[in-house]
Amino acid sequence: MLRSLRPLGLDNFLAWKSKFEGLGYSPIAAVRAAGNRSLKLAYQQARVEHLPASVRRSLRSVIDIGANVGQWSSALLEITSPERLEIFEPNPQAHALLMTRIAGRPAARVHQLALGSEPGTLTLNVTATSTFASLLSPLESVRKYYGAHNMEVAERVAVRVETLDNVVRDMQRIDLIKLDVQGFERQVIAGAGQTLGRARALLVEANFVPHYETEDTFSTITELLKEHGFELWDLSPPFRAASGRALWCDAVYVQRSLIDGV
Repeated sequence: MLRSLRPLGLDNFLAWKSKFEGLGYSPIAAVRAAGNRSLKLAYQQARVEHLPASVRRSLRSVIDIGANVGQWSSALLEITSPERLEIFEPNPQAHALLMTRIAGRPAARVHQLALGSEPGTLTLNVTATSTFASLLSPLESVRKYYGAHNMEVAERVAVRVETLDNVVRDMQRIDLIKLDVQGFERQVIAGAGQTLGRARALLVEANFVPHYETEDTFSTITELLKEHGFELWDLSPPFRAASGRALWCDAVYVQRSLIDGV
């Protein structure tokens, strides 16, 4: 009864306070954060609300694969203080902007690398809008959803490729891996078998509709990750076409042993 009489704004404020306390903020710090528009936006952009509480509260060691210009890493760093953040982005132009955005962050180490199944060199399709850049070729059929120009390949550049296992072999525990590689997930996973065994959770941009030639989509990625001991935990609200069709979402997967302990 009393709850129903509370102003809607107060309920919203208290909900945000609870969210920040779930990140380990003290009650006083959570109150301050709940009134800070920038921190609330960062919380939403980092997608942390979709993680299990035990992971959300302890994000000490994080990997960002496919960082673009650092949108996700910046949001995460605004609301949490990881001890180590490994960031990967192969696109030279995006990497340059990423470096300016992450400059001065002592926990962050940025690699101008693509990740794949084996070391080498591959060709990156750099699109007019850099968020669509991929080591796979964009499909003509999906351009109607974003505008043909945005997914148009503006240039092709050779990029260095490494395996995640080779680069982060010294990381003993990994709380979260964010994977946004525009259809190249299977190849990244193939070079990350040992690393995945030390990871607690994955945040994967998963397509419901194919965007690139030979890519995996949500269903096949889910089955692939099951082979590595991960189960689907949660989905973000999907990004939709103007028609209402769900195109992609961010999917959270967690180690099976973690689910058993929840």
